[in-house]
Amino acid sequence: MRIRNKNLRNFLITSGIVATLAVVSIISPDLILSGGNATVTQSGTAEDYFDVTCSAPVKSVLILGSYVRLHDCTVTGSTSHSIRVGNQYGNPNAALAHHVVIENNVVENAVLENGTFPNCGSGAWGSGIKAEKGSAFVTIRNNVVHDVCGEAIAVTMSPDATIENNLVYKSWAVAIYSDASPRTLIQNNSVTCEAQYVGGRESFAVASGYEYYSGWSAGRDGLRILNNTIQGCRDGISLWPHESGAVNPALTNAYVAGNTVTLGYRWSIIVAGGVSPSNVVVENNRLFRTAYSASSGVIIRNNTIFNLPAITPTGGVFVTNSPTNTPASATNTAAVVTATSTVTKTITPAPATTTLTLTRTPTVVPSVTATRTPAFVTLTPVPVTHTLTAIPTVCLRDYEVCIVPMP
Repeated sequence: MRIRNKNLRNFLITSGIVATLAVVSIISPDLILSGGNATVTQSGTAEDYFDVTCSAPVKSVLILGSYVRLHDCTVTGSTSHSIRVGNQYGNPNAALAHHVVIENNVVENAVLENGTFPNCGSGAWGSGIKAEKGSAFVTIRNNVVHDVCGEAIAVTMSPDATIENNLVYKSWAVAIYSDASPRTLIQNNSVTCEAQYVGGRESFAVASGYEYYSGWSAGRDGLRILNNTIQGCRDGISLWPHESGAVNPALTNAYVAGNTVTLGYRWSIIVAGGVSPSNVVVENNRLFRTAYSASSGVIIRNNTIFNLPAITPTGGVFVTNSPTNTPASATNTAAVVTATSTVTKTITPAPATTTLTLTRTPTVVPSVTATRTPAFVTLTPVPVTHTLTAIPTVCLRDYEVCIVPMP
């Protein structure tokens, strides 16, 4: 186990002690938050993340440091974003916040500037958890996010984000949204939408888009949406087109597999027209309705279709008929797609065991400015090789709210 007391670690090494330390870790957090709106400017290192937790509920947390872990907090009553990483959208000169872990938190009653769920408006687009421009390598996992008058979890202009093992429900806008963010991994999340209109429409579950942001051209290559469970939403998984003016907007090397989408108002999986796809594959999903692409060049295959009827909402216009394309197989069980790896280190021979108890006193402060040197790693996605199959296009009208299928 890692020893975070560096003096003790150096003493053991210089003293030549050869022993396996069964460390009973009673290591206090580096920062404890309590109430109000908090800003974390401190940074850790790749070996020793700056550890932040809460002793009482807080309204919002802004993280500007790198190698930071925020965990076991209840964040409630935020005006806009509840937890936000990065700040270059509002401050172009802000330092990059990278390698940040947001885990085991409860986010609720968020984006109150838009109302209180379910009575939400559309005047602002805050999020329960947000990684925005000025962040990279952000991991959002094992959180519960609900009652949000905005997007529950969103990454915008934030490369190499991982969103996994989260429980999301009662979100007014998209539950999980990747926007203009290359190499986003969305896996093993559970999303449930209200079986009713919320703020005049139903919610979307998981979506990828490319909105226009001046000066941004990183693209959205390498999107992976794997092994998520979705039910009761307007659309289960949506791959939306780019906004006018967006630079490098093509959807390339995207893989959607192993997801289960049961019940819904409209589409189980929809690839909208105008996404400019290349190496886009939708396969081995379990769906209440056939996956559909309005863009040619998307592979859709080996999905299990339940053929369940769409939910009837309380009002508005929605699509009830299914597209006519047929999957390659309607009997396959959805494959579980794994995007993780395990590395094991072994020390031989096994020496004697000594038990140490380490303690340290936490520092309870609102914020301290720290200097850090960001370490940024560029990942190169591995493209999926396959034969592209042309699929008929359909008429689109306001892609977010009305995608009309072929008659």
